[in-house]
Amino acid sequence: SVGRAGIGRAAATFAIRPPSLPPTARLLSSSAASPLSYKMIGDPLHRVPALATPAGSKGGLIVLQEWWGINDQVKKTASDMAAATGCRVVIPDLFRSKQAYEAAEAQHLLEGLDWQGALHDVNASALYLRSEGCSKVAVMGFCMGGALSLGAASLLPEVDAAVCFYGWNAGLSDVSTMNVPVQCHFGNQDDIAGFSDKAAADELRGLLAKSGCIHEFYQYEGLGHGFMNNTEWGREMNLKLGRPPIRDDCIADATRRCVSFLHKHIL
Repeated sequence: SVGRAGIGRAAATFAIRPPSLPPTARLLSSSAASPLSYKMIGDPLHRVPALATPAGSKGGLIVLQEWWGINDQVKKTASDMAAATGCRVVIPDLFRSKQAYEAAEAQHLLEGLDWQGALHDVNASALYLRSEGCSKVAVMGFCMGGALSLGAASLLPEVDAAVCFYGWNAGLSDVSTMNVPVQCHFGNQDDIAGFSDKAAADELRGLLAKSGCIHEFYQYEGLGHGFMNNTEWGREMNLKLGRPPIRDDCIADATRRCVSFLHKHIL
């Protein structure tokens, strides 16, 4: 079961109410060329709308969205990871089909997130992947999803490894007790204080070292929050928010490191 950790410090304004709109397959649909297809996973008491790739290797990967919802960026990342690793990939729809296109909208969705409910969604995704023949399961998340990936790796026995991009909710779980492999990626110019800025990243790095878990920690000079968002919309939003430029070479480095980590720990 998922622990009832409180939401603290950086995430003090989160977890106000759970999303209430019903899921729709239409909003989760992917392009004809994408390997992703709509699934309803979970058990009768906890159903989770999701996108999933066809059956792959014995490794499973859960990809968790940023605060924008399931947009083209997270779909592209999931498809790229499936192609590069052969993993069976699932994206649970944490916002139940809602998407944001402006930061204020995204903040509203994030404030409405039920963090414990989201962890239940991750757990249902892991159980689904195991039922499909995956012997090990990793969680990869970005921003909000990055914070959830650390929480899931700390709290859920079904999760064997985690990859976290620029997000940490210190009140969700005690990462100093982490006992599965973790890989983290943060930009040193990230300005979200207490969540993904350099001070938060440095503290997280120290706590993971204290845990004794296998971990890789990468901090990228000159990069800000959301530095993996290389779709056209992502680059435009990055510019609009006044963040440092997206760098394709850093995205390539981070992707290579992710693929190597997944091959080492779940494949």
